[in-house]
Amino acid sequence: MQKNIPIGKTIFLFIGLFVLGYFILSGLSDQKRSFPPDKKLILLSFDDFDNLIGGRDRLLTDHKKAMFNQYRGRYVRWSGEVYGITKKISGDFILKVQHTAGIRNFDVTIRFDDSKAEKLKRLNRGEAVSYSGKLVSFDPDSGYYLEDGELE
Repeated sequence: MQKNIPIGKTIFLFIGLFVLGYFILSGLSDQKRSFPPDKKLILLSFDDFDNLIGGRDRLLTDHKKAMFNQYRGRYVRWSGEVYGITKKISGDFILKVQHTAGIRNFDVTIRFDDSKAEKLKRLNRGEAVSYSGKLVSFDPDSGYYLEDGELE
């Protein structure tokens, strides 16, 4: 015996699924769209980018810096673990993030302006964090330095 589902329930279910799908898809597209088009985003994970630059390889420092210079001024979006947060005399905040446990205390240093203070103050050491920023410099011993930081 076949049960007929009332048309009202079918329409309600269809609309509910449509709205749910819309919110899910718009959330995903907002993630991609939220990055300003004038900022060139490098679509590589931290590990992939670090391998490309030769961050943990025994390459000559000059070679690593030359590789990095090809990407200087472009933006990255990475996730890691909070190592520490400090406030500079200028009012800017510095977030240090660890990506590779046991290699260095931290791999990435990101400068944030003081408008991000409230979000940064809520972060705790060891907490997972996603961020973006502009690649400014690289040193094999201290890692990457980013400016124009944003918490994702």
